[in-house]
Amino acid sequence: MSAITIKDIKVDSLSVEERYALDILVNLPVPQVSKLQELMELEVEDVISSIIIQNFIELCQECGLDLSEAGVNKFKDANKLGNTGAVRGIIGPQTAQFYFDAIINQVTPELPPGTDRNINQAGLDLVKEFEGLHKRCPDGRVKAYIDPVGIPTIGWGHTAGVRIGDIITVEQAEKLLRQDLESS
Repeated sequence: MSAITIKDIKVDSLSVEERYALDILVNLPVPQVSKLQELMELEVEDVISSIIIQNFIELCQECGLDLSEAGVNKFKDANKLGNTGAVRGIIGPQTAQFYFDAIINQVTPELPPGTDRNINQAGLDLVKEFEGLHKRCPDGRVKAYIDPVGIPTIGWGHTAGVRIGDIITVEQAEKLLRQDLESS
């Protein structure tokens, strides 16, 4: 997967909102930046330009996300994203992910009850790519770990009932992922 390139942006001349928008975009994985570009109805490319930044600010505003300094600090505080001292107002990968999730949650419509939630293999593979399979044992099984926000997790992001010390097979991890996707 390629990296994001910043094109024709004078970082030192950006407004606070533009700087925060840029920080969010450069701290997201390329597929998520591409998804945001799709939502903004822009051509998907691995480049961040001033047009993308302006469109992203508008998307954030539509989703009720304030990219002012006060707005970012409020968002970080509300999401318990370590917003004191030297990291106050700093947007790193974790904060960027929270912004991405907040946007996706705003623009993704709720499915009516009874809607088929089956996922095809391509969709499953995409989720696996984003989640990653962590803590593989030498025998190929997977063990539980503490995720970045302190939640015991196993497989591809499964958290329900997980305890540190749990070990499952990759097949069990996939079954849990499918169950999680069907129940979400």
